Amino acid sequence: MGLIVKFGLISKKHLVKTLIINKTIYLILILVSGVSYAFLMSLPFSIAFFYQKVFKKKAFPYFFIISGFLYIISFFIFSQNIFSDIGSGFFAIGGILLAAASIRLYIVMTGGD
Repeated sequence: MGLIVKFGLISKKHLVKTLIINKTIYLILILVSGVSYAFLMSLPFSIAFFYQKVFKKKAFPYFFIISGFLYIISFFIFSQNIFSDIGSGFFAIGGILLAAASIRLYIVMTGGD
């Protein structure tokens, strides 16, 4: 970026505005992904919570919430371009928890437990 400003291809003021807009777009993207993930996970969480309360079976509904937080953290880390390996770890752990909760919910719903 320094060479672009040095040779006059783009002004410093324009570059700063562009960076601010990019950070704002990333923040909006994180908020939208977090809200959409919350809506998407409300259905399996509700089903698992229902099975746990009504049928007294361990459906682990809170795994859906924990995996959601891990996904949102990984999206935030990726958007800030910091510790990308740690972001991948949060994403992987969130995926494992989501898969485990989904499999457990399937077993509980089909009567395998």
